[in-house]
Amino acid sequence: MKKFLSLLLVLMLAFAVLASCGSETDKTDGETNNTSTESKDPENDPVESPFKIPEKNMRDWVVDYMYKMAEVKWTPARDMDLTKDAKGNLVGKTLIFKKGVVYHGLPYINLSTDTDYEDFISDPALTWDEAKGLYVYDCPADRSENKALGNDCSSAILLAYRRFDNNITAYDTGHCFPLGDKTGIYALGKMVVGENDNDTQTITNNTPQADHYEALALLQKGDTVIWRTTAGHTRMVLDVHVERNAQGKIHGSRSYIITIEQTNTIDANRKDGVNTNWYVEHQYSFDKLRESYYIPVTCKALSEERVEPEINVESANTKKTIATAKTLLGNIVSNYPIISAEVYIKDAEGNVMYTERVKPHISEISGKLSLKNFKFKFDMSTLTAGDYTYSIVAETVCGTGEVYKVDFTK
Repeated sequence: MKKFLSLLLVLMLAFAVLASCGSETDKTDGETNNTSTESKDPENDPVESPFKIPEKNMRDWVVDYMYKMAEVKWTPARDMDLTKDAKGNLVGKTLIFKKGVVYHGLPYINLSTDTDYEDFISDPALTWDEAKGLYVYDCPADRSENKALGNDCSSAILLAYRRFDNNITAYDTGHCFPLGDKTGIYALGKMVVGENDNDTQTITNNTPQADHYEALALLQKGDTVIWRTTAGHTRMVLDVHVERNAQGKIHGSRSYIITIEQTNTIDANRKDGVNTNWYVEHQYSFDKLRESYYIPVTCKALSEERVEPEINVESANTKKTIATAKTLLGNIVSNYPIISAEVYIKDAEGNVMYTERVKPHISEISGKLSLKNFKFKFDMSTLTAGDYTYSIVAETVCGTGEVYKVDFTK
């Protein structure tokens, strides 16, 4: 009887193990089949959008972008004299770059060039020297041909701002006046700004000192101070230090801002051996700022909560119209500024038959880009009979990705 019970227990255990193995096998097969099905049919996989809210808040992002432009390392292949513009006007006495000397930061170019970091490092005149860890700039020896790339004080800041803010129309210091919705630039505090004011000396003189200092005290990381009279300059704020007396009044001489700025002068105050025309972490007291007619300004996007990116194409060429198109139709529309866009014509095997890239000038960056901006110098009649794809790729601060695609047949 004992043997029988033992045998029965063994049989029951074996059955349980087999049942367990059977159910585990079914479960594993099921998972394998699902994985296999998904890998064989990728169209069933959810497609993740390349456009996402930037992880950094805008204040951190714009400051980091300024540092990025200020810290790129390069050396000229020949001596460069950028002290004068193409018309012979003096731009900066110390803007002479010597062959073999290492420089940090984009050169100061006070033209309509307004080059951002990405365009600077992708300039065909720059080659990367892996051993030295820098770019070699085989650029013109002077500005006579307007080919040297760089930016100036205001365009450096606005190239950062206009990646987030669709409301800014300002594109240089002269257009950076805090006229609210007219320029997308706003004065801080109780600065007295007239509708037709066109110099910061007037604004400063019309604003009581105490109000001016209180406005400066409102500055935050990423905001800007601007001076504009017969000439002008802008500085991006990194940090603010405010000291008050017992009555709460601001000490103008003890309160200060720390800035990063693109300038037309090689920084003689650097003690670390870095050669640069960028002033990084310079300090200015409230007293000096008022004496020099600097006023504090900002843009809306610096303080607004970031929203989900929305980007689409309106009224683009259809598969019928693209087959014989001589110009491109439609607009790319985005709630973030469109930094650049590309179009492609590809054959059925994915070979690129035509591609073109458009990057709006700083004065034209917005949330709308007309596809008529593409020159589209391509004769569609040269395509042989077959299947093709027309696609549009757009770039915003939220990412780069395809925003339109249509298949067509020739």
